[in-house]
Amino acid sequence: MWHPSSMIASLFVPVPELPIDTKDPIKVNNHPNNTLAIAVMLAGSGFGLALDSDLSSFAHQTENFYQPLEVINPMNVTWSQPDGESTADAQYILSISNGSAVQVQAWVDYNEIDRYILEWAQDIAADPKAALVHSNSYIGLTELEDFPSRFGPDYILRCEIELAKLCARGITVVTGSGDTGAFYNQNQFNAFYPSTSAYVLTLGATMYPQQLGPADGNWPDANVTVHDVNQLCQSFNTTCLDPTPDMIEVAVETPGRGGWSGGGFSAVVDQPDWQRKAVKSFLNEGVLPSAKLFNASKRAFPDISLNGQSIPILFQGDWMIVSGTSISAPAMAAIIGILNARQLHLNRPPLGFINPLLYKMAEDHPVAFRDVTQGDNFCNFGAGYNATAGFDPVTGLGTILVPEIISYLDQIFAKRGQ
Repeated sequence: MWHPSSMIASLFVPVPELPIDTKDPIKVNNHPNNTLAIAVMLAGSGFGLALDSDLSSFAHQTENFYQPLEVINPMNVTWSQPDGESTADAQYILSISNGSAVQVQAWVDYNEIDRYILEWAQDIAADPKAALVHSNSYIGLTELEDFPSRFGPDYILRCEIELAKLCARGITVVTGSGDTGAFYNQNQFNAFYPSTSAYVLTLGATMYPQQLGPADGNWPDANVTVHDVNQLCQSFNTTCLDPTPDMIEVAVETPGRGGWSGGGFSAVVDQPDWQRKAVKSFLNEGVLPSAKLFNASKRAFPDISLNGQSIPILFQGDWMIVSGTSISAPAMAAIIGILNARQLHLNRPPLGFINPLLYKMAEDHPVAFRDVTQGDNFCNFGAGYNATAGFDPVTGLGTILVPEIISYLDQIFAKRGQ
């Protein structure tokens, strides 16, 4: 039986200490204070939450954990049909986190000019029981064009203040880097926000070339409706791939299938201290696009990557393929939920603002990362960045190996007597 954790199975090896389940290292005994949340920012357009029937059937067919989502709807928005984005987020957060309480926060989308990232962050900050990890895959507005025209010139910097407040409370915010590579607009690369936030963990997407199949949403036979996960695996076995150690992971670059993993440099947000060393190394050693296209002193992204190619979801009763950083981001949110559960069981604080930790880990304990050195994010623009040794603005620090992250955390807290 295929299990949704197969997409990240190679990130784990058995860890013999509680609360990790030694028979299934992805399973962690959840902690009652450990909660995850999914932002749904298309509610204002009529698209909304995942169908509970899809979530329960997904869990049943994959022999996986299921529990109803807690819906938080502060604006009392309504929706007429489910949203594929929230469906993918919910199915993979539920399946990977194995028992963490998961909230869904319904918000009016960015077409409603008075409610978006700023207000979302403010409302989380005002909630004394806010979830420890928030996944937000709804990115699509550019720093240089969309945000200034819709929200005013200082909106992003105001958002940074509010997101920093969440980090100070020990809350982790995860988002994707987008699926249009180093997006070119306004005569320079024009990144999407909040992918460029200095207070958000931004995920790129990788793939194994063996995963490459038909375009998202399609099957080898377009006339076949796939209702059963076993039928899915038989008719399109690359989707049900179990990675092996000899398989090489590359950056997603799939014209007509899932796009290119987003990445580059912000035009607005300053480069944080915790990534300066890694970015400097890339700038000194990497093959760079024209200096006119980007500002090397600004925030570089993504931070890390996870598999995001040809991933199956169950949507309105049928199996379909989805790809992109909108899959890798919620998967990483769920992994952080696993790590937080372990932290709490050991009377340690949650990971919170994890970015500085990851970059420090890459220096002190590089075996916690798989360096991705193949691929690029040129997209259709003729310019972009190449994946290379070390950090790069295509896949960040690379993909992660969870047991090595656990080992590094144990070393840190052992020094503190925890």
